[in-house]
Amino acid sequence: MPTITASLADLSALTGETLSPATVEALLPLVKGEIKGLSGDEIKIELNDTNRPDLWCPEGIARQWRARRLGPQRYPFFDRAPHAPSSIQADPRLGAIRPWVGGFIARGSAVTDLFLKSLIQTQEKLSDNFGAFRKTLSMGVYRAVHIAFPVFYRAVGRTERKFVPLGFEVEMTLAEILEKHPKGVQFGKSALPLKGPVPILEDAKGRILSFPPIVNSRASGEVKIGDTDLFIEMTGTNFWSVALGLNICAANLADRGYTIEGVNTLYAEGSAPPLGRLVVAPHPLADCLVREADLPAPLVSELLGAPLSPREIAEALFRYGVEAAPCALSGTRGSGPGLSKEKTISCRIPAWRMDFMHPVDLVEDVLLARGLSSVVPAMPAEFTVGRSDPLVAFADAARQAWTGLGFEEIFSNVLAAERDLCERLNRRPGLVARILNPYSASYAVLRDSLLASLLRVEAASAKALYPHRIFEAGEVESIVGDSFKTQLRLAALIAHDKANFSELQASLWAFLVPWGKDLSILKPERPDPAFISGRLGKILVEGRPIGQIGEIAPEALESWSVRVPCAALEIDLAALREILFPAA
Repeated sequence: MPTITASLADLSALTGETLSPATVEALLPLVKGEIKGLSGDEIKIELNDTNRPDLWCPEGIARQWRARRLGPQRYPFFDRAPHAPSSIQADPRLGAIRPWVGGFIARGSAVTDLFLKSLIQTQEKLSDNFGAFRKTLSMGVYRAVHIAFPVFYRAVGRTERKFVPLGFEVEMTLAEILEKHPKGVQFGKSALPLKGPVPILEDAKGRILSFPPIVNSRASGEVKIGDTDLFIEMTGTNFWSVALGLNICAANLADRGYTIEGVNTLYAEGSAPPLGRLVVAPHPLADCLVREADLPAPLVSELLGAPLSPREIAEALFRYGVEAAPCALSGTRGSGPGLSKEKTISCRIPAWRMDFMHPVDLVEDVLLARGLSSVVPAMPAEFTVGRSDPLVAFADAARQAWTGLGFEEIFSNVLAAERDLCERLNRRPGLVARILNPYSASYAVLRDSLLASLLRVEAASAKALYPHRIFEAGEVESIVGDSFKTQLRLAALIAHDKANFSELQASLWAFLVPWGKDLSILKPERPDPAFISGRLGKILVEGRPIGQIGEIAPEALESWSVRVPCAALEIDLAALREILFPAA
């Protein structure tokens, strides 16, 4: 979890009230934080929420604490996206490398030592924690007086340009920076392609500002104590991360008294982001993301276990920094079918937050604003003695057996990408249980088979010594008749240059023969395109089907970039247990 260092004096100045370690500890539940260390004026705070990068800095924490007294804070540059006098021009050739860029100018009082440390810390937390170690987002800070606009975001060859990077005294090519500079060695291979052009930022006079996302130029990218005008830029592979990061930094600098001056980013035709060819930063994001939402009051009462009126809910959200009012008072949006406006709260989401996906997220804000102590504890109405479900106990025994057969167990997510279950298994799209509001396409459906999970692990294990023998016992959601049914299955896979049907069948027989039941493998009624035709069999125990076994089709292996033959099986543990223990 992100851990930041802050000054008590600085937090006091930002919140407008005198803070002590005791008051800080009392306020930290508002930001899901806890004190991890205290030394004089310095305090270490761990944030237990990875969805709120706006809180990974003293300014963000102070902004959240101020809201409990002052309500939502308004920033004029978020009320609209005006035309800006300065601009950044993006090279379309960076589309496949690092396409997105944005920035703004902050003008104000001289940079102090305390503020500079806070700014560098924010840069590191956003770039490394939120930006996946600079891949999806990186941040640069510059002395604005040394920059002539427009700024150009260009794609160049690795040996075409030279400049003196931060921390060095001599000019270096971009290739040399990647090989010799500590930041180039640390981030170059993970944040940039291994070959081909790389990005640079240079101003209208041809002076290089930085080699993003690696290192700034020493000439203009070394902010010093006493500087007044700053240029903040961000680049990345995720447009929304770049937009959110710029909004967070703009709000932070505004909280320290700086005047924020927007900067336009101009994109070429065909390479523009969702906001269009001209994007100004900071941006209100109101025309592209969910910035307004209706919260049903009954949902809040149901989840928090307390009968709260729309006015009480709106007041709690207001104290948490979210503009909110009962719809009957605001006279704005409707509340959905079957729910009157009087029972709905109209909410406006701050532009520096992007953690809202569902009304439940707003319910969490109500809870944090009211305090966890506001939830009345309730004793269980019934007392029961817990025990393992018989099917779970059987699955545990099966796990031990397959481990004894020399297979290594894997654990994977029940949620999966629909493409992994269909296209990458050489299967046609079918009926799968879909998530209504998935956070990512990688976790959009419930898996209906364990085979994709095994192949995903195998694809990531190409450098491990062969043979590979892996298995998983877990839940799937498969279609049975007209409805979905949760099934507990076991799947196993072997992979090496001579892996085949017979080898895996031997392991299957070693697992099943000790039960003394009649075993057989028959040709299936219909082929499965994930397996080689003629190399697939239906597994029967006492004449009843429990699963299938076969050799994976080359097309499926190719789609997973698996370069050795594989054989796999998948069985229904509930069906097997019913056959083995019919009276249980």
